Amino acid sequence: MLNQALDEKVYVTEDGRRRRVTKRELVIRQLVNKSAKADLWAIKQLTDIVERVDPRAGAAAAPPEPRELTAADREVVELFIARLRRQIAAEAAEAMAAATIEEPD
Repeated sequence: MLNQALDEKVYVTEDGRRRRVTKRELVIRQLVNKSAKADLWAIKQLTDIVERVDPRAGAAAAPPEPRELTAADREVVELFIARLRRQIAAEAAEAMAAATIEEPD
């Protein structure tokens, strides 16, 4: 019965033209329009519907599992870490040298 009621056609006026749409389409359009106006209830309802209709929609929020690093990936990461360590050590040495120069004995 619900499907029959939702599939009934009604007349709507859009952009000055009358056309027939299903009640189902009309309900969804109204829900989307209310959501666009920041109606929190409508946003929640629309989100729930989207997740039920398209299970991938809810899964989109979950990050994908990271893939295993290849040997080339590991090499790049190790080189990057070594470069960062050298840079940190150089900056620390510069800071120590500057602190030594500034402090009178």
